[in-house]
Amino acid sequence: PLIKRSDDTEEKLRTRLEEFHSKTKPVLEHYKDRVIRVSAADDKNTISKNLLEALRQFKATKLQS
Repeated sequence: PLIKRSDDTEEKLRTRLEEFHSKTKPVLEHYKDRVIRVSAADDKNTISKNLLEALRQFKATKLQS
């Protein structure tokens, strides 16, 4: 069964998301040449295809370095 916690409120969620983004953005910026972005909005087959392609490109780039 789904249990609602006392801190499951819209306000708390907004606070947690703001904190997540404020802490994640600098890390992504620092490692931007190592980050692979793949959309999770597509179906699983498309996501798999896009992830594999991104990894191939990343590997090819690293081999050239």
